[in-house]
Amino acid sequence: MMTGRTALAVIGAVIGAFLSGFLYRKSGHKLYMAVIGEIFGTGILSAFAAYPVMKYIYGMDLQTPWVYVPAFVPSSAMGAFLAVLVITLLKRSGMFARMMEKLNRK
Repeated sequence: MMTGRTALAVIGAVIGAFLSGFLYRKSGHKLYMAVIGEIFGTGILSAFAAYPVMKYIYGMDLQTPWVYVPAFVPSSAMGAFLAVLVITLLKRSGMFARMMEKLNRK
């Protein structure tokens, strides 16, 4: 938040990224599980986690915990699908394998 990010961005980034990575690993590296984790983690769980923060810490007059879901779900879905597109293109070009090889070197 020191760089100008809002509390909503920080809450969304942590929960969605964690669930995405967790499901990806637990599913045996299935990319679609990472997408599901990102959309559910950021779109639903982060939206609910943001509600008390914005209502009680920032003092916003929010009537329902569902208030952020309509904004969080499409945003996280678009980001997840763009990530799949980029990863798919990197795999087709062979760049993904080279990147992973460099990351696995110690």
